Amino acid sequence: MTTPLQQLLGYAAAAGQDQTAALRLIDAASDEAHGRWRPQVDSSWVVYRNLDLGEQAITVVNEQTGVVSRFRDRHGILPGADDAAGVAARYYAEHSRPDWLDAQRGDLWSLTIDGAEGSYLVVENSIGDLEFVTRGRACGLHNPDITDGELIYRAVNKVA
Repeated sequence: MTTPLQQLLGYAAAAGQDQTAALRLIDAASDEAHGRWRPQVDSSWVVYRNLDLGEQAITVVNEQTGVVSRFRDRHGILPGADDAAGVAARYYAEHSRPDWLDAQRGDLWSLTIDGAEGSYLVVENSIGDLEFVTRGRACGLHNPDITDGELIYRAVNKVA
């Protein structure tokens, strides 16, 4: 009796497909179903999101050596390394998230909205949501018209 994996590999061979490519597709589907991500260059590394440490936190595991590394966010990680930091940098490059989504009350940001650049202060509106405001204009942090942003100043003493 053949296993489902053997059957699938047999189908791939009959269709003239590379069995290694078929195995990679199976692995990719399994990883996606289990919330994992692997770099294409070295599949011995696997990345898991770690929401207990923060929205951008990840855990990087080398399945061959058992080395486990945790990263809170992409800041301070040097890309290009062949270690966990390099894998984390590749993950964050493929799963990037705009910096302005981490804005805090009292911050000052330079934003490009609808193609126009301006300075915006982060305030809490009447229902408790954070928003960017400037000269009579306000918009939420998740506004799809924001195309670029850079933190200018992070408030040390939060505005009441």
